[in-house]
Amino acid sequence: MKRAILLATLWSMGCAVHAQPLASLPLSVPCRIDPSQRSNKRILILPFEDLRGDEYSRSGVSNHIPVLSLIYSRGQLNYPEHAGVLRTEEHNRRTVAVGGLETAMPQLLGATMQKMALSSAIASAPGFDFADQQYDYVVAGRIHTTRFDEHSSAALAIAGGLVGVPYVFITYNLAYDITLYDARDRRHALFQRTYGFRDSRAAGLYYNQGWSYPMFVRGLEQTLPEVVFDLAAVMAQLG
Repeated sequence: MKRAILLATLWSMGCAVHAQPLASLPLSVPCRIDPSQRSNKRILILPFEDLRGDEYSRSGVSNHIPVLSLIYSRGQLNYPEHAGVLRTEEHNRRTVAVGGLETAMPQLLGATMQKMALSSAIASAPGFDFADQQYDYVVAGRIHTTRFDEHSSAALAIAGGLVGVPYVFITYNLAYDITLYDARDRRHALFQRTYGFRDSRAAGLYYNQGWSYPMFVRGLEQTLPEVVFDLAAVMAQLG
């Protein structure tokens, strides 16, 4: 309902909303790999397996009870990249991230590897078929959760709106795992680890209204460099 109202408002105002491919999110990178751990190995990153399940979203029981829904409501969103909530407005340009995270992650991880100077030979596969002899290592991933939980109170917004009392409380959980294989042997993993991120914030009438995009991006900016550091350490040990 909120999304329909937003779209109707933008339509009536004549505002354009531009699509930004999820795979091209401008993620910041903290630093580069130490020169001693840089590699000349050829790395292939496969599309991630999506394990988020078939539940797209969920609403609380109180949301459907008159009066009580004004006091407290709850919502859960499991596929934010498909819900149109990853919106931002920078340089007077409204954009919304579009695309599937499972296909965008290899490109986002590959771009992070390149920015951190892990290797100059990094490729993202469009599918699961590839020629083993063309690569030294294969990176596979599985997405476990990208869940937004929102608790809100319309009554609190009305009562405390003028003084900026928070009335929406959001928590974001991200979890995915990474596995590294020798390209010639995908039966035995050389490395595997689960990466997680959790962030919470409160929103009021005058602040933190565009909460989903920065939380989503921050999760990737904090975990993807960790992946690169770990892979660099493992490959340096393997030689």
